[in-house]
Amino acid sequence: MSWTRAAALSVMIGALALGLPGAAATEATLVVHTASGPVRGALQDGMAAFKGIPFAAPPVGTLRWRPPQPITPWTGVRDATEFGAMCAQPTLPSGPARGSEDCLSINVWTPDGKTVGKRPVMVWIYGGAFVVGSSAQLLDQGATELSKRGVVLVSFNYRVGRFGFFAHPDMAKAHPGEPGANYWLMDQIAALKWVKANISAFGGDPDNVTIFGVSAGGTSVNALVASPAARGLFHKAISQSGGGLFNSSMPLAQARRAGMAIAARAGVAGPGSLDRLRAMSTAQILANEQGPPEFLPVVDGMLLTDTLPAMFAKGHIAPVPFLAGTNSNEFSVFGLMGFTGETLGKRFGVNIETAKPVYNEQGALSDNQLVSQIGTDFIFTAGSMGLASMAAKAGNPAYTYRLAYIADEFRPALKGVPHAGDQMYVFGLDYKPEVIFSPGTSASSPSDKDRRISAMMADYWTNFARTGDPNGKGLPVWGMFKPPAPMTLVIDDETASVPDFRKAQLSLWYRMWERQSGLTVE
Repeated sequence: MSWTRAAALSVMIGALALGLPGAAATEATLVVHTASGPVRGALQDGMAAFKGIPFAAPPVGTLRWRPPQPITPWTGVRDATEFGAMCAQPTLPSGPARGSEDCLSINVWTPDGKTVGKRPVMVWIYGGAFVVGSSAQLLDQGATELSKRGVVLVSFNYRVGRFGFFAHPDMAKAHPGEPGANYWLMDQIAALKWVKANISAFGGDPDNVTIFGVSAGGTSVNALVASPAARGLFHKAISQSGGGLFNSSMPLAQARRAGMAIAARAGVAGPGSLDRLRAMSTAQILANEQGPPEFLPVVDGMLLTDTLPAMFAKGHIAPVPFLAGTNSNEFSVFGLMGFTGETLGKRFGVNIETAKPVYNEQGALSDNQLVSQIGTDFIFTAGSMGLASMAAKAGNPAYTYRLAYIADEFRPALKGVPHAGDQMYVFGLDYKPEVIFSPGTSASSPSDKDRRISAMMADYWTNFARTGDPNGKGLPVWGMFKPPAPMTLVIDDETASVPDFRKAQLSLWYRMWERQSGLTVE
């Protein structure tokens, strides 16, 4: 599998016609009749794999910056053995456009090629700062530990960057009554509607769907839990490194200013600018981006009626089991982007000196360690734990985790598990250090201990997908995140549930958010 360094900042249809129920799949029987037409998949590592199935019309031309439209049905058997094009995005850190705006496709892996019963469904949402990514990430090697545990695994593409996030004052006039700005979220909802309508064809249970994702994928999970438009499309949610308290949403007015700035840089400001922007090429749109990307869920009043943490705090969320967590050195991703303690202060109002006494209670930290821990907690841990606390307060079963385990061979070089490092364990893939752990180095095969950690995490995730409870036979007990002593599973050499995990440190950021929002976390 080939990866770019940019992936490190992110990183991730009917009855199945396989003969009689319970019969093993053969090459001749891998045809599924979806609501839009029949598709032919292929056997891959013992799995029935179906790739690149369109779930909405191509959002091109006059459909650019419009909600996803119904797909045009087909009559012949459509090939579904190759991934569809990734959605249009830049080659980071700089470079020409790649991918295509014709990208709204979905992939399905059915375990062992059998259709007995209704299997739980897990829908993976990729990360990439909402700028890059594709549904092939992590899955282009084929079957995963999740599929091997008997779940139907799904991934899909959604619009990223300016094609997924765009607002303009002319939108309401051109398309009255339509939601706007959050085209990425509309795509995700359309994909989940496709799953609900078609997944039984793969032996999947449309009434037992779990959404999960990392980084921007984790933020997507948070947004789907909050969005009224996604109600009933999923039944459990796993947010990995999705943050959630600070810098998690954008006002519509701010998004519109960004849209007008794009038009101005493109030289098409004024009357008719929306039509002229739609007439531009993919590359021309991308060429008019300026500065570091900052794409956030937009409070549009329809799909999202308030900021994400406010919707959680008010209990305006789907009544589903919620699992959220982080890694021990999430700030690594911001270190790659040049973030410092000064950046945290200027951009987010974080006072390092004020926080220092609390962070030094267990022993003095170096300046780098201090900034790393504060950045990890402020941006990620407080968000994941805070949203879980709010979900529990709303009556949802909630679970939280912290991954602190580092593979033996990487311990000399790493100070903690970096951002997105958990997904490699969950999916059971061999390590890709050039992506996650230490760019430019090579890696040997994972050790037996590494594989045990991976197997444990895959077990937890699939148990949660089945029942809403990650616990299972032979696993360390994962206590629920609820008062009076909310439990967090700390995954390390010795894995155990810890009460009131990092309470003193996280309280600093909870109180800061409460002062800003007028709402409460716990």
